[in-house]
Amino acid sequence: MVFIPLFIAYIFYLLVTPLIEFLGRRFSFPKKIYATIILMFLGVFFFLFFKYFWESINILINEFDTYITQFRTFAENYLARLKQRIPMINTENMMSGPIASIIQYSTTGIKDFIQILTLSFICSLFFIFDPLSLRKMGKNFTLIKLEKKLRHYALIKSVTSLVTGLIIYFYLLFLGYEFAFFLGFGTFLLNFIPSFGSIIATLLLIPVFGIEERTGSDILALLIFPGLVQFIIGNIIEPKFMGEALHLSPVIIILSLIFWSIIFGVYGLFLGVPFSLVIDAAIRSSNLKKKLWN
Repeated sequence: MVFIPLFIAYIFYLLVTPLIEFLGRRFSFPKKIYATIILMFLGVFFFLFFKYFWESINILINEFDTYITQFRTFAENYLARLKQRIPMINTENMMSGPIASIIQYSTTGIKDFIQILTLSFICSLFFIFDPLSLRKMGKNFTLIKLEKKLRHYALIKSVTSLVTGLIIYFYLLFLGYEFAFFLGFGTFLLNFIPSFGSIIATLLLIPVFGIEERTGSDILALLIFPGLVQFIIGNIIEPKFMGEALHLSPVIIILSLIFWSIIFGVYGLFLGVPFSLVIDAAIRSSNLKKKLWN
């Protein structure tokens, strides 16, 4: 798993480098000064963000029993209706097992995620202050093009995911949902998963509807607007800015998500497209594609 934080760190380096180079061209100070300022700003931002994140986690833990009771009541009511319609379904063990598994997996996942981000941030310092840009590894046109593709994909995906997460956060905050922060942050992360991430982020809103004991009409407001936002940004705006720069078909993207998730687990879903871009560049540079067709 050491490869994952290194790869994330390099993508982060690709995102930060244009800003450092722009400031270096605009002003006469050494680039390392701007790099230090930018990293200090990002370090403070991440510290404050995760500080607020852990404070929210503690509030959630303190009210955990109340939320679980509310969710059980919501789920059992709907399972009882399901039992009436389909008598053959056994609903007795559909609550305790899944809830315990989800809680345990979420706790472990959050811990691993923070560790990965911390390692990635530390590794990015070495890339920024001791540049290892692909451009300096040779004047190979394929390598330069790969770096451009990775930066383009990471930038567009980061911006669209951030905008989507912020819209969902403020919308849920407006509706008065207590879990607005977690759902906004979850939406931001899940939108890095092509195709499936936006669907999962929308479906995650359903348990929150049960936990906060809203009326039946509220679920329409909870799902329709976020689903519309996900559709517009994910299927109209993002493809327009992404263009055909990646040269990866939707089928290849889906297959890459499956393949890389088998190898790297959940991180493979987030990094499946960048990994595929690297493989595609390697095939093009070795002329293997022409050999296979010939």
